[in-house]
Amino acid sequence: MVARHQSFASAAEALGVNQVTVAKRLFDLELTLGRRLFTRRRAGAAPTEFCREILAEAMLVAEAMQRVEDGLKQARTLKPSVTIGASEGMLNYTIRPALQSPVPGAHPIDMGRLDRGALPPLKFTSDLRAADVSLWLTPEDAPPAIRGAYHVRRIGAVLFRPFAGEELLRERGFRCDQFDDLRSAPLIDMRAYKFWDSLCEWNGLAAENSHTVTFETTQEMLASEACHSSVMLLPNYSLFYEKHISPLEMDRPRLAVSLWISSHEDSLREPEVRKVFDTLGEAFEHSPWFH
Repeated sequence: MVARHQSFASAAEALGVNQVTVAKRLFDLELTLGRRLFTRRRAGAAPTEFCREILAEAMLVAEAMQRVEDGLKQARTLKPSVTIGASEGMLNYTIRPALQSPVPGAHPIDMGRLDRGALPPLKFTSDLRAADVSLWLTPEDAPPAIRGAYHVRRIGAVLFRPFAGEELLRERGFRCDQFDDLRSAPLIDMRAYKFWDSLCEWNGLAAENSHTVTFETTQEMLASEACHSSVMLLPNYSLFYEKHISPLEMDRPRLAVSLWISSHEDSLREPEVRKVFDTLGEAFEHSPWFH
């Protein structure tokens, strides 16, 4: 302040203290440093070269501290974001449309349970272990293989059935009355299905069929040309998203995987994480498509 005003009296007035206090504090500082900071004059106080060097460094520190303080103030006024983790197919075809996009017509989860305006900003990831709230698909009734202080809740099941592409039905007149008849049909498979024992009947068909084409992601499968002329295993509610496929009416075994929601106990102490956990869990639990 003395350097800015180049006057002990003006610095004291700006700081709201008396001039003697300013002079005493400055003298004590100079005594500690062993260097003069100001040249005293009748017209005021001029900073020495040493003082100017110190002030330049001090200004950099002060500016950095101000940026930190401004950032903390902004953080206090913003809602923290919550990251939701799920498989690629669950994210792209169920969760993102429900939470981010206008929903045209029906949706498989209970949209009446989702007050999207009350939720915090959301992020999404397919890395379930890195998310604040995660949805897991496991073999039926088998809990997710996670360790630690996690709160885990079963919120339903994803029921699967065979679907046929429109080209296969229209141009080839494809019909299939029994599940085992699919052994000779052109099949599309998903690599993830092989990890779910509760889909073993389908996995057996796909393994024995020499014409089976396997995809890594749901998006790749549904975007492929093969989708129009093949039979594929998809969740019951897939007709909400895909209009060029039709469910095959046939006797079939139960093909289902369990759906779980989890969050670490430390994360659940955050009100915004708890809100997402409860809201998303209830939206699935009250949907007839997941039971």
